[in-house]
Amino acid sequence: MILPRRFRHLAVSSFLLSAFLTVCSYAPSAAEEQGTSLSAAKIEKLMEELQSQKLSLEKKEKELDAQKKLLDKKLSELDKTLGKAEEVLASHKAAPPSGDQEDVFVTGEAGEKQETETLALLSGRGPQEVGTERKSKKKGQIREVPILTDFRGGVLLPKGRAVLEPSLQYSRSSALRVAVEGYTVIPAINVGLFDISDIDRDILTAGITGRLGVTDRLEIEAFIPYLWREDSTIGRPIGVGAATSVLSKIDGDGLGDIELAAHYQINDANNDWPYFIGNIRYKAVTGDGPFDVSVDPATGLQTETPTGSGFQAIQPSVTMLYPSDPAIFFTNVGYTYNIGDDVGHGYGEIDPGDSFNLGLGMGFSINDETSFSLGYSHSIVMETEQNGITMVDSNVLQVGSTSFGFTYQISDDVGLNFSLAAGVTEDAPDVQTTLRLPMKFNLF
Repeated sequence: MILPRRFRHLAVSSFLLSAFLTVCSYAPSAAEEQGTSLSAAKIEKLMEELQSQKLSLEKKEKELDAQKKLLDKKLSELDKTLGKAEEVLASHKAAPPSGDQEDVFVTGEAGEKQETETLALLSGRGPQEVGTERKSKKKGQIREVPILTDFRGGVLLPKGRAVLEPSLQYSRSSALRVAVEGYTVIPAINVGLFDISDIDRDILTAGITGRLGVTDRLEIEAFIPYLWREDSTIGRPIGVGAATSVLSKIDGDGLGDIELAAHYQINDANNDWPYFIGNIRYKAVTGDGPFDVSVDPATGLQTETPTGSGFQAIQPSVTMLYPSDPAIFFTNVGYTYNIGDDVGHGYGEIDPGDSFNLGLGMGFSINDETSFSLGYSHSIVMETEQNGITMVDSNVLQVGSTSFGFTYQISDDVGLNFSLAAGVTEDAPDVQTTLRLPMKFNLF
């Protein structure tokens, strides 16, 4: 064993002193014959040095003991921290991640940065005006990744956690309509009046969404929109004398249709299974519908735009999320049931067409703060019926759009989501952009 330097000095000095005293005690005559002697003063000086070294070593020993106690304390704290980490890891393997962990995208304050509010929604919300695409926000986990399907769902907020999300959405739709009044003499040759109309619709929606984790598996949601809408039509009759283009514009604003929803996590996604989420959404009639706005008695055309669909709707759906870090794959299958009603004004009972809805895509996390996602959504809207009979000018609508979105986590509790959807079918809106600012907090 290698002794510290001070101990070695003390040992050497002690050995020399012992040897000297031994020589002096057994051979005093030899020392006297050689004329050498050791004075008492030198012996005392040597004793003082040894005593000083002893005191210094005792002081050093006390310092080492204090350092040892400090190291033992640090090791004990580290063992406790490792034990807690192992418990958290075990709990995450046994249960799905939660809590703005979207989301998403891990529980607790740190995990909320990885939540997917999911993953955020690209295309809008739930059932909307009949004949238009229904878009809503979807929430996912693992990391905050924007989800681009039509429906909300995903790994849910933990119990007592809430999200308040203001949003701003712009939608642009355009269509070219050709109306013919006349008869056909031979194929492809018509005799009569043609009317070609270019129709543009712009909608700006400011909304506020609130979500609350009732339990670790059940989440409730409410959405309140306010709409500004402008419709413009440029028509030009063909087949008459001095035909000129006629521009018609109508606009309106007001409260839209309020939506309520609930989401329930069905399973824990063990053994590499995906998460399955059951969703139910209800749309009330709080906005002005197409049959509620004023009409010009001379032309029979609306003088202001509606802000709601005019019909209640119920939308059940199932969301599937499959995490594969750093990505998450998602799909949603749903059905929208639009409830018919007697709208009056001589129209009788109108039953808007129900729709089948499908959405799928992928979210990808770039780092702890930034993620993006890609997706596609498609809705098949059935024909509208009047008094139990399918209307002659009602067709099945194919509403499909591709989506892109990104999320930036400003802090643990505040995120920024932007999404862009482009229509790929004639019945879909041309473009739709949405900006959201989800803010999370503990309610209880």
